Amino acid sequence: SSPKIYNSLLDNKSELVREFQNNDIQQIAQKVSDYARTEPLEFVAEVYKGVQRGHTYNNDIMALYKKYDGPALS
Repeated sequence: SSPKIYNSLLDNKSELVREFQNNDIQQIAQKVSDYARTEPLEFVAEVYKGVQRGHTYNNDIMALYKKYDGPALS
């Protein structure tokens, strides 16, 4: 939802994207799906889609979703 964060997530050299390859973050993303591990934007999309379909995620997943500035969930 923030243009600054979104643009950062598009840049493969940004700190957020490099950090996403961290083993701990990859383990969190794996709890969502294999595809969610590919990049931060896909992680956000997979979590958003899951929530819209009624899935609930634990705190570490939702904290990462917020870190990557995922859209508001209703």
